[in-house]
Amino acid sequence: RAESREPAAESREPRAENHVRYPNIAPWSESERLSKEKEILGFYISGHPLVRYAALVESMGITSTGDLAAKGHGAKVALFGHVAALKETATKSGNRMAFLTLEDMAGTVEVTVFPEPYKAATPYLRAREPIVVRGRVDDGDKGRVVLAEDVRLLEQSLAGGGRARNGGEATA
Repeated sequence: RAESREPAAESREPRAENHVRYPNIAPWSESERLSKEKEILGFYISGHPLVRYAALVESMGITSTGDLAAKGHGAKVALFGHVAALKETATKSGNRMAFLTLEDMAGTVEVTVFPEPYKAATPYLRAREPIVVRGRVDDGDKGRVVLAEDVRLLEQSLAGGGRARNGGEATA
């Protein structure tokens, strides 16, 4: 006896199509998409917000966070990136300063911004714009950090604020 190869009766009846209508919205900009990736996933997946500056930064002789391990205690460095985390605080004397995490395309580094450079840098630290940090490597109790001597927006550094040379060491 042969089995029937006809479809079951219920599958021969016409089915109502489920059409879902989605709103017609514009796609996110690249910066918004990258921001959402970082916020939701904790990392970038489709690109990096600093990649468009890679050639420019390379020509400036900036030290990447990946190359920071090769620098000795006290070495002068110039770093490029954006602020990934910021903690502002007051010193015992009441002056404002900050601890920040600077992120570049290779990783992150902790940066301490003491009161004098903090005064000038305050608007840039919250701007989510690319910055250049010039300072010294410090191997302290809490690990390797950079003690900032100067913090500027990238465009300010290019406009006349002394470019980094000599393998990332800041020059006057």
